[in-house]
Amino acid sequence: MQRPITVRGHAFVERTYYVHGAAYPRFYRASVYRGITYNVYTPVRFYSPRFYAWGYSPWGAPVYYNFGFAGSPWAGFYAGYFSPYPSYAGPNYWLTDYLLANSLQEGYQERMDAAGAAQGGYDPSGQVALSPQVKDLIAGEVQRQLAQESVDSQNAAQNVMPASNGAPPILADNNPHVFVVSSSLIANTGSQECALTHGDVLQLNPSPSADPSFANVQVLASKGQDCQPGNLIPVQLADLQEMQNHMRETVDQGLGELQTRQGQGGLPTIEVAMRSQTAAPYAADLPPAEPNAANELRQQAQEADRQEQDVLGQAGPIAAPPTSAGPVTIEMGQSIADVVARMGNPVRIADLGQKKTYYYKDMKVIFVDGKVSDVQ
Repeated sequence: MQRPITVRGHAFVERTYYVHGAAYPRFYRASVYRGITYNVYTPVRFYSPRFYAWGYSPWGAPVYYNFGFAGSPWAGFYAGYFSPYPSYAGPNYWLTDYLLANSLQEGYQERMDAAGAAQGGYDPSGQVALSPQVKDLIAGEVQRQLAQESVDSQNAAQNVMPASNGAPPILADNNPHVFVVSSSLIANTGSQECALTHGDVLQLNPSPSADPSFANVQVLASKGQDCQPGNLIPVQLADLQEMQNHMRETVDQGLGELQTRQGQGGLPTIEVAMRSQTAAPYAADLPPAEPNAANELRQQAQEADRQEQDVLGQAGPIAAPPTSAGPVTIEMGQSIADVVARMGNPVRIADLGQKKTYYYKDMKVIFVDGKVSDVQ
């Protein structure tokens, strides 16, 4: 659930996530750039500048650490794609494995929760291993994010907030940012669809996109068969920003784990002064998680399911598009009911929550939030 809020004269967005019985809030600053609004992750507490510097500095000697992934169902499912570093040259490499493991575990859990319905065509036996070179590129991105958060922490201490009309971090520094996919995504390459899932890796490409709301990215690694490494695909900038948000949130969480586990399992001990955390100046004024999130989300899901079943039921089990002299017209923004009235029942439906794809004999109609967003 998402809502805009204003804290100390600054515009924020609060999101309440509800996962397996627990609600928790995350906060983002709204940034408008070239007419597009981006929600940029904003921490509610910061670590010390020295701890951030330690996080992106090499360790004096390789560190051997066992995360204990072996035996976990998700690790077995993605064994052909992901394996931890044999040793860690610095905290950002440790955080890279932490980040990838969390992303893959989330993807696996979503798959299990949906009983395979959302991504039924994926065959784990065809996985191509994530190369050390690609993992090193992720580690480099983690290093950049730590440096950026260190700057953010110092600005926050001085009550300085980024401008609300500046370029988002993914575009502000002209770096070829690397992204770990954090939710299922279908990219249209022009000739075919390219399916991306949790843990796939993309890199921002400098070549301009014809649509200013998209960017060209290169696939560095993918578990699927249709989105081959090296492919150049268009992805919405807003989706890339959400990927970076998820990376920063997870890295933030990983830094807390490094603090907690310091001196254990082979991790170096850090100085007492580097174990501190400081609340952001605006943290005390931020609201808690939405108290009724569970009920509202449940009601929305039930209503969406009911509306979809009503539409399909009204169309009938053998409904077909009307026979007329003119062609059937599908337009952007039409509802599911509009499309089914014109096209009849689809052959099958791919349900990814907010995004649904209705497959017809010679056409795919993609809905986002119940409205047509693309026709292929």
